[in-house]
Amino acid sequence: MASMKDIRESLLRQLEEKDAKVPYAVSLIEDYVFLWNQKNKMQTDIRKHGMTIRAASSVGKEYDKENPAVKMVLLYEKQMLQILEKLNITTDNTVDPNSPIVQQQGGGVGAAEEDEDDASL
Repeated sequence: MASMKDIRESLLRQLEEKDAKVPYAVSLIEDYVFLWNQKNKMQTDIRKHGMTIRAASSVGKEYDKENPAVKMVLLYEKQMLQILEKLNITTDNTVDPNSPIVQQQGGGVGAAEEDEDDASL
């Protein structure tokens, strides 16, 4: 699994490649990293305690209820996706500056596929 540092650096690199590394966008990335950390904590809680947990009612009777971490993971992921959407970072337009395709052809993701399509014409 990628580390928090890897995620942050990757997102900042995406901003740099788009010439969009402005304070507002960097702040959104920091929010994304915070949510990523929280999501990971919730996933750890789910692995440790399961999808349901024991709880006590107001009269002291125990019952099973959904682990609140399950809902929190979904909320964190939804917000994370909204941040990526706001920054216009998708799998379709993500650029890896270390990729040989980017270095040789100057293209982003899919550049090699476009060349293959052109060759068959």
